[in-house]
Amino acid sequence: DDGSPISGKPVAVAAVSPGGRAGPGAREHLLHVVNFMTDAVFAESLGIGGVMDKVDEGGEISDAETINDIAAWLGRFSDHIDGVRHQSGAA
Repeated sequence: DDGSPISGKPVAVAAVSPGGRAGPGAREHLLHVVNFMTDAVFAESLGIGGVMDKVDEGGEISDAETINDIAAWLGRFSDHIDGVRHQSGAA
């Protein structure tokens, strides 16, 4: 993965869909692809299904549970970033 522009950089995968499944196959496939490009992939992808019921007319997320899920996932991704930085010796 040394030739990749994202080599060593933290990467996360997220997907939204109008259906209830939130693209699990697409997220899994993308995780496999990205794993060949960097060793810093966050293993936990985020899927938000039924997105049309979770955003308002302006496209803003209006569903409290979804907002909480995203915030929690981003917190775990932030911890992953800190771990990657620690492993690489970056500040």
